Amino acid sequence: MGTETGKAGRLKHDEAIRRVQESCDDLIRIITRDHIPPVSCRAGCDWCCRQPVYITPLEGVAIRDFVTRNRMEKRVLRETERYLAEVGAKRQGPSGLAALHKSVLGVGPPPTDRQRHAVYGPKCIFLNPDGLCSIYPARPLMCREHISFDDVRKCERDEPFLGLDKPRFSEVTSYLTQRSVEPRLRMLPIWEYERAAALADAAPEVKPGELKKALRWKTG
Repeated sequence: MGTETGKAGRLKHDEAIRRVQESCDDLIRIITRDHIPPVSCRAGCDWCCRQPVYITPLEGVAIRDFVTRNRMEKRVLRETERYLAEVGAKRQGPSGLAALHKSVLGVGPPPTDRQRHAVYGPKCIFLNPDGLCSIYPARPLMCREHISFDDVRKCERDEPFLGLDKPRFSEVTSYLTQRSVEPRLRMLPIWEYERAAALADAAPEVKPGELKKALRWKTG
């Protein structure tokens, strides 16, 4: 992948997210290569797929396009209803979802510990019965960067990272913008790519005004 040092310019959504995803995957490969102990994550191990995941507007468009292209709309709607029913059946599930929503929008405090536990547990709406991700090529950055070097039994026994606090931006894409990163991997912050994609005539679905509002809480 070429060096990314200037402004992103005008990019289509698929090109913008492809650049970010490839850089994230490259970085994870470098981090995990010859690591001792080795990565314990394996296909079908889904213990980390039971928690809310933040996505950026650009990632949302990529997931929507993947779902539409593969005719998964009915299945996703069905799984969404199942997920909401499972969370809603928990004692503080509804208030946990409401607190999470407000926190994401930047208009409320993060969920309490009890609310965090209430929204943890139900499987991701994109998880197949065999434990594999049905949108793996388009999976969010938080999923791409989430790896474990621990015994897999620890993931089964313990609750994985509950990333419900308001993030400024993805840890990986933040790292990719630092001067310490070799030029081959250095990129612009992800919101630069989102702005570029929002301006692309070929994909006008993400309106600049909506993008600006969504980025306000993400960038601090």
